[in-house]
Amino acid sequence: MKPALNLIARCKEILSWQRTGILTGDALREMADAQGGQTRGDLRIAEAETAREAMRFVLEAGDLTTGEQPASTDQAAHAHPKLFSVGIHLDYTIPDQWAARIEYETWEHHADPRCITGSIGTKYVDCDLTEVIDRALAAAKAIGVEFPLGAGGAPHIYIDEDRAAVLPSDWRQMIADQCARLGWETCYPVTEKT
Repeated sequence: MKPALNLIARCKEILSWQRTGILTGDALREMADAQGGQTRGDLRIAEAETAREAMRFVLEAGDLTTGEQPASTDQAAHAHPKLFSVGIHLDYTIPDQWAARIEYETWEHHADPRCITGSIGTKYVDCDLTEVIDRALAAAKAIGVEFPLGAGGAPHIYIDEDRAAVLPSDWRQMIADQCARLGWETCYPVTEKT
């Protein structure tokens, strides 16, 4: 199926799903299956990516009624603020199970009406910390969240120690290893065992 026809099919499925509460058709499910994980979370990721694709399609088509040229990538980038995050928040819930969420915002001044804040996470829990982090990063990427490196330092991985179950004894090293893998900084010093 041609990409534009596939996009149209997914848009129709999503609108019908929102109206009836029942997802019919295969286009959105096929896109979700390509994510390779849990169906419900991947359907939401596929839904968000379809919305982004549809918006890009409209911007690239230009305003046909006035004959304006399609918006360039630079113009489209300034049409709405970019979303940024300073890192990932981890929850350690039931024994050996991690979950992740990412808080983001536009970094516009809070008095600016374009200021947007939000949070995206997965209900996916796993003992494989790498898998949990990578799924959360994929979900954030699907809605356009960026993790800038540079001026303000590197992103971090955070744990709400007050809410967490008893953390593994080597949790600080686990976080440091994940930060190193991502090129991020750790905010939890690793202490040597005595």
